[in-house]
Amino acid sequence: MQDVVLTNLSLLAKWRWRLLQGDNALWREVLVERYGHKVGDVLMSGVDRWPTNSSKWWKDLVSLTKGEEVDWFNEEVVRRVWNGASTSFWKVAWRGEESFMVKFHRLFSITSNQEATIQEMWMPSSSN
Repeated sequence: MQDVVLTNLSLLAKWRWRLLQGDNALWREVLVERYGHKVGDVLMSGVDRWPTNSSKWWKDLVSLTKGEEVDWFNEEVVRRVWNGASTSFWKVAWRGEESFMVKFHRLFSITSNQEATIQEMWMPSSSN
């Protein structure tokens, strides 16, 4: 029985990894259409948010690490921000071990743009 559980975890981790890679495969487009264009951010943030009519597979994929002592998947995966266009400023742990939404929860609660990306929040320093 344990082999089945480990096999299932391995397959879910593989799907989660492929989804985070951002390829333009048809299956990913279906997920984006169903669950929103920031499906990768939901997976990396560790926030349990999904529509009540979500499929069992999606719920398992989002909650892959729940019930474990540590978030083993997100501990091992590092997200590169690049230009920040597809990375949530608040909801993804892109700087440190926890998201700014968690680390600065009071500030997050009063911000006017909780869905901002890093690119939208970026203010380059002047070179004067």
